[in-house]
Amino acid sequence: MKDKALAEDKTVRVTVSSGSTKRYECKCSECPYYVLFCRRQTRGVPLHQQPWYISSFNDRHLNCTSSRTPTAAQIAALPSVRTAVGTNPSIKAREIVGEAQGNDNINLDNCLCKLYRAPSSRNLRIMGIDGAHSLHPIFDGKQLLLVGRDADFCNVTLGIALIENESRDDNNWFWSYVQASGLRWDVPVLCDRSAGLIAAANDLFPCLFFCTVHIVRNLKANFKGFRAWDEGCIWALQATTTKEDYDTRLIGWALYPYVATTPLYGWRSTNFVESENASGKALGHRAKNPYEYFNGMCADMATDAYERHKLAVKWDEEGLKITPKAWARMEAEKEQASAFAARPTSENIVVVTAKGQLTTGSWKVNTADHTCTCTFMAQYGIPCRHYCSALLKIGSFEQTFNGFHQEYQVASYYDAYSGQSIVLPVDINITSDPTLLPATCTKKNGRGVKATKRKKSRGENA
Repeated sequence: MKDKALAEDKTVRVTVSSGSTKRYECKCSECPYYVLFCRRQTRGVPLHQQPWYISSFNDRHLNCTSSRTPTAAQIAALPSVRTAVGTNPSIKAREIVGEAQGNDNINLDNCLCKLYRAPSSRNLRIMGIDGAHSLHPIFDGKQLLLVGRDADFCNVTLGIALIENESRDDNNWFWSYVQASGLRWDVPVLCDRSAGLIAAANDLFPCLFFCTVHIVRNLKANFKGFRAWDEGCIWALQATTTKEDYDTRLIGWALYPYVATTPLYGWRSTNFVESENASGKALGHRAKNPYEYFNGMCADMATDAYERHKLAVKWDEEGLKITPKAWARMEAEKEQASAFAARPTSENIVVVTAKGQLTTGSWKVNTADHTCTCTFMAQYGIPCRHYCSALLKIGSFEQTFNGFHQEYQVASYYDAYSGQSIVLPVDINITSDPTLLPATCTKKNGRGVKATKRKKSRGENA
């Protein structure tokens, strides 16, 4: 509908949206244009998989003053925008506006914020970086791996590099190229406690935090005299809600103020990056020479890009609205909804309380803003058990779709990955650059002991 409106130099908006009904109207309030969609009820088919049909419509724009305002997804799909960003990933927004005006005859002057926001919906807003020793018998360097997560909870390799060691300068060099590629520093980046990484992070990132849980576990493991009182002092840092309290305690140890604003998608460590390094070891990439390492990793990235393209097309053809794993996570929360009692207190507010407990908790669900005061919904961007309980109480469970963050929508996944591919050059077209020095290679001495896997922190599951 929005693509049709864009082609007609108009703008439509959704005025009614539920699991079984969707109504589009012209943005101009005096225009009678509308289209009403309803789902065809099919026995045995889940609601979110049932087909849509047009129930009624008026396709004439009369007394209409609206003009086209493209969405972020429509901007990202414009041929001129795709060509401009593909040619120069760090291109400025103003330059994209000029390309769209000249080639597609679309004015994007009022859409600058969407030009920045469009790329952010393709992945979950989190990244991780980890370094691993090269296992090549001669090349004695480090392999850096930058990883993100897609909306179906799968890892996405964002960047790779070979460096001499994990020094401050080497890490700053890597991050400079990451930044030049177009990635922005508006999402959390998880890393280990490497001195070089931490030094580089202090140079580049405005805020550097240390994981409280990780600190507590390691203190318990390394100091036998660590008492419950000591642990209580550290956990008290989680309650700091002002900068003054934060500064008077141990700097960098408090995350509580950011629970509602910065999603980490649950308890998160660098394990999701380390698992990618382990996969690289299993595939033999870490034991390859520098050229073969890049060749193998890039080939895997190209394969992954194609697999995501196939998934995007498959889910779109099946009519899915939410990625399968995100929907399954919501279903798991829905199964717990019966353990709570919901009490509507206004048109949009429902208070949810726990049943059958001596000390009951309560949560406030706002069905208009699609929010809950629990940390699960703020951290995952997925409807929680309290939100599900509230919607079941008021008989509007079909609105569950609205509780998902945008990145979980199949439409966002489709816009990000459909038609995307990584084309690698064939060997015959690759030539050496005489200005680049070869990698430094040194003969490694055997350690005399069998290599072991990384030891987990105490209390760590995976």
